[in-house]
Amino acid sequence: MEAKGLAERICSLLANGQPVAVATILSREGSAPRTAGSKMVIAPGGACTGTIGGGKFEAEVLTAANEALAKGKPQKLFFDLTGDDAAGMDMICGGAMSVLVDVLPPASDELTVFEAWKRTQKKSAAAALVTAITSDGAGATQTHRCMIYADGRTIGSWRLSRSLLARLVKSAERGGPPRLIAADDAQVLFEPTTPPVRLLIFGAGHVSMPTARMAAEVGFRVIVADDRSAYANRERFADVDDVVVIADFSSAMSQFAVDANTYVVIVTRGHRHDKTVLAQSLRSQAGYIGMIGSRRKRDTIFAALRQEGLSDEDIARVRCPIGLAIGAETPEEIAVSIVAELIAQRSGAAA
Repeated sequence: MEAKGLAERICSLLANGQPVAVATILSREGSAPRTAGSKMVIAPGGACTGTIGGGKFEAEVLTAANEALAKGKPQKLFFDLTGDDAAGMDMICGGAMSVLVDVLPPASDELTVFEAWKRTQKKSAAAALVTAITSDGAGATQTHRCMIYADGRTIGSWRLSRSLLARLVKSAERGGPPRLIAADDAQVLFEPTTPPVRLLIFGAGHVSMPTARMAAEVGFRVIVADDRSAYANRERFADVDDVVVIADFSSAMSQFAVDANTYVVIVTRGHRHDKTVLAQSLRSQAGYIGMIGSRRKRDTIFAALRQEGLSDEDIARVRCPIGLAIGAETPEEIAVSIVAELIAQRSGAAA
């Protein structure tokens, strides 16, 4: 599950007066199943949200989380997935992982910190969730947490040294993957907030509906736009961030700020509208542009765009036919192929 959903779950439990266990992968070596920063939220009673790898490995972490909730104390776990641990868990991926199983009591400032973390998932603010992990004199694990913003603000009770704060502020500006930092006699898990990719879907028809729903489920910030209010409405698109009824496709892009963190999917009701939106998209900084259609339709539209002055380099940015080639036929299958291509683009695998 994406960070926004995990943050919402944590905040909901804490706001309802329940303690929460959060299992987070601190580090990974080799071919362990999930990356550093992957989380699983465990409520009292064992209900889980998210995953850190599945199988017996995750089951062992779940057992440790229930014990941590019962005792009210966090703990660190280490798994060697190349030796006896791997054999006992029936895992052959190899590698090693360290996992923090933290306990968040409701009567604390944890809710304030995670509310701030949740807000950053919806915005483009450069920030990071920071967790300091230390041990007391008896070797018991202790945690302290705060949010750090690139402008120097902090939210939370953990007080950092000036030098560490300056270092983390610079890291928040750069972003990047979650990572462990050794500082101030602690292990510091630094988790930058990555602004969600904004997905503009032009067209609110039969392919758009499953595409929008699936894209939202895998963490895209989805906006659907169409010139027909009977199609572009919340009854049909309940799970997306916004539904916009535009006046006309000829000015479809004008009301959206488009940058490299914006992807465009063109699935309107006709070739003429597709071409109109595509021409506007190619004059934007969109990081991905995909258009539905056959190769014949593509070639016809591309030829017309060349006559309008767009270059071969411009047109090479377009993915058409849109989606991975998986033999998709139904709207739902086409949506799977489109969202799979979007994920590949977002992760860098498309390159």
